[in-house]
Amino acid sequence: MSNYSIPYHDVDILIPAQKFEIKFSYTSSQMPNFIDSMVMRLLRISPMSVKNIANFLGMNQRESRIVLDQLITNNEIELKQDGLFHLTNKSMKYFTTVDSIPKIASILEHTHGLVYELTNFNYIAQKPDTNMYGLKLIASNEHAANSESIVRDRFQKQFYQLIEDEIITLKKMDGRPVIYKMGTVKKVTECTVRKSLDLNIDAQADPQPIKVLDSIMSDELKDKTYQALGQSKKGNNIRDIVKNLEGFEQLNLHQYFKDGRFLAPVALFDSLNPVESKASDENHLFIGPC
Repeated sequence: MSNYSIPYHDVDILIPAQKFEIKFSYTSSQMPNFIDSMVMRLLRISPMSVKNIANFLGMNQRESRIVLDQLITNNEIELKQDGLFHLTNKSMKYFTTVDSIPKIASILEHTHGLVYELTNFNYIAQKPDTNMYGLKLIASNEHAANSESIVRDRFQKQFYQLIEDEIITLKKMDGRPVIYKMGTVKKVTECTVRKSLDLNIDAQADPQPIKVLDSIMSDELKDKTYQALGQSKKGNNIRDIVKNLEGFEQLNLHQYFKDGRFLAPVALFDSLNPVESKASDENHLFIGPC
């Protein structure tokens, strides 16, 4: 029983955070439609006439002309004086290797709202909390004042992680998206993020160290948490509890206290081996949360 951990309460930590509106553009690549891709791959091997292109694709010349006219409009092929169609400098850049498939780079705009805590600027996936009951951590003045520039830098470093964690969903394309240009990073609102920590005692009623295991809790955030817990710590209130047991004689709660100490092993035994109450069919557990 010496290693037994008895949860008796929990405490909510309120982590200071801000919600940001982040605007950026990104580049990604996508394949042209099948026919356009085939035409460009043919012309990369060798310039060709309308007739040869039509024969290769199994199309008549009218159908081929419709496809070719659109590629000319897009400045992806051109008809030269030799009467053959050639790739343009623009479409040549679609090919990265000799045998590669053409891929068109696109620049797309995106706006996303993210919540960052203000101690180590980790992004928070959960929704902010509006209930202000709990131990509130305080962010440094420097972090609060410079949060937009810090988030701007942190967002770029965490970009791929945000995509992998599906925090940000971009238009599905081939290849890995790359940030092309950062737009504005604007603080929208102040908020808090709530994390609950279990409070435990051992079988001798001695408090066990509080463990902060949450993945977003950086070393700095953990230090602030332990500091806030230490500052809120109050003295032993066993004597006050004993004084206020009047009116609960039928529960025989005095048996759990002796010489100003809480007899945890006795209370724990009763919790694990509950006795039916005479007043009802429910069992009364003295230790542990409801």
